[in-house]
Amino acid sequence: MGANLPCPAVKELMDCLKTNVPFLDETYKEANGKYLSRLQWQKDGTLNRHDAGLALDMILFSTNFDENQLALGLIQAFKKNRYIMQWRGLIYVHTYIDGLTMNEKRWGADDHLFHVHIDWFDYNLYANTGKTSIPWPPEAVATGFSTLLGADLSQVFNQWQSQANADI
Repeated sequence: MGANLPCPAVKELMDCLKTNVPFLDETYKEANGKYLSRLQWQKDGTLNRHDAGLALDMILFSTNFDENQLALGLIQAFKKNRYIMQWRGLIYVHTYIDGLTMNEKRWGADDHLFHVHIDWFDYNLYANTGKTSIPWPPEAVATGFSTLLGADLSQVFNQWQSQANADI
């Protein structure tokens, strides 16, 4: 459980995304003019699943048709590869998907409209610490999914790119 390091699963996912979805290896411009990475695992240094190294956000704006289509394709690839990736939670545009049961539930009115969130956070482990630390569950150190996931991500990206080019 490295301080200020992503867990092995998040690290492997970031590398896989950068390789197979090059658009996510780019930056985007914030409203304040600042450029930020589209792949974000750190947040604000507080006790949270991101700074614990257990979560990754992929910045894709649901209000942008093309980026929304890419986000939906990524989600399908993550769902398809759930058992080898062993993620625990996935959130995008008001919808939370439980990685253990694959049940979906609605979230808040403005929740996750500009990014896909995926994590390996185990609430029970967190609660067992008295909510004073966020331990990594065994799934967070599991790796070896990038070959299968990468093939699906590459297909998603190529289809997305082809569609975006066809719309020009």
